[in-house]
Amino acid sequence: MTLPDRGTEKAQLRRETEAMLFYLLKRNASLVLLERGLRAIGDDAPVALPGFALGWPWTIAMLEPIGRPANERQQQLRHRLNILLAVVETSAEGVDRLRLRLTTRPLSAVASLVVALTGDVLIFPVRVFASRLLR
Repeated sequence: MTLPDRGTEKAQLRRETEAMLFYLLKRNASLVLLERGLRAIGDDAPVALPGFALGWPWTIAMLEPIGRPANERQQQLRHRLNILLAVVETSAEGVDRLRLRLTTRPLSAVASLVVALTGDVLIFPVRVFASRLLR
């Protein structure tokens, strides 16, 4: 049995962290935020996201477990996303990006909420199917 190469594992962890931060922010994260995310994750092993999720981070939404995670991999993905969300929420970059500005544009905030909820409803069947990819 061969042991995984730590350099390759670190590179995979970095790619996954970049993809997850892109998924959370809807844009590329700064280098500072990426480094903070990697420090928060620590020496954890990569989640082993499918290649399409690394190339198209928005597809991570389809892999997020619905309800209780069915296995350790799904639980690890949820845990990793929660850690990175905490890092994003505590950064100036994340606060600016995630905040709904209800006081300045209430109509656009409501429209954004309706679009997000509609997207979640439409993608739900795909998420049920795609969540099996992490098994």
